[in-house]
Amino acid sequence: MFEDSLYFILGSIIGSFLNVIIYRLPRNLSIISPRSFCPKCDEMIPFYRNIPILSFIFQLGKCNHCSGKISIHYPIIEIISAVALLVTVILFSYPEAVLFYWMFVHLFVLSVIDQKWMKIPISLLISMTLGLMGYHLIWTVDLMVPISGLIVGIGFIVFVVGLNWLIFHKQTMGWGDLILVVILGAWLGTIQIFLTIFLASILALVAFLLFSIINGFNRAKYLPFIPYLSISAILIYLFYPL
Repeated sequence: MFEDSLYFILGSIIGSFLNVIIYRLPRNLSIISPRSFCPKCDEMIPFYRNIPILSFIFQLGKCNHCSGKISIHYPIIEIISAVALLVTVILFSYPEAVLFYWMFVHLFVLSVIDQKWMKIPISLLISMTLGLMGYHLIWTVDLMVPISGLIVGIGFIVFVVGLNWLIFHKQTMGWGDLILVVILGAWLGTIQIFLTIFLASILALVAFLLFSIINGFNRAKYLPFIPYLSISAILIYLFYPL
């Protein structure tokens, strides 16, 4: 029980840093300095008022300096990160747990940024790639699974780009989405990446239909694909392991 609490606390701290990344990367701000500040009044937040989850509760969701409202997404992201780390150490053993959580937090951050900003920071894709490469080079004996998955991912890019140019004479799927498919292919494997793409497409289609029913059909509506790709990748990894 005590160990679980420590993992939850650590996960919430990581979640606090994820909030920094989510806020700053799309704005081209450094994630290192300056230290945390209120997005309303730019006042620096002292460490004793920057405790994950608890600070939001004790301050009633408001900045202590300007009383500006703090978005509820900050504690939600911290809680999700904390729960994810706790579940990870329960389900997986070292070093697989490290890789899974590494991939999870990257997919989580990418999903939030893509949903809000419709952009994918290349630095996050590079970070995912380096972590995945390090894991396979250090702990993986048989590299056929990641290599075959990588090849399938690259093949998917060639197929999508070729099909788009043939039909629409332009690229309709974002390059960030395509690059992420390659990375996920190296992580999940050959069959799993196919299932991930299929499930993500179904989820995106359902979401688009629901959006159309609620808000009316809009052919020009852009639907961020990363959230559905991320959800699908996590589900496939959990329920259809290698």
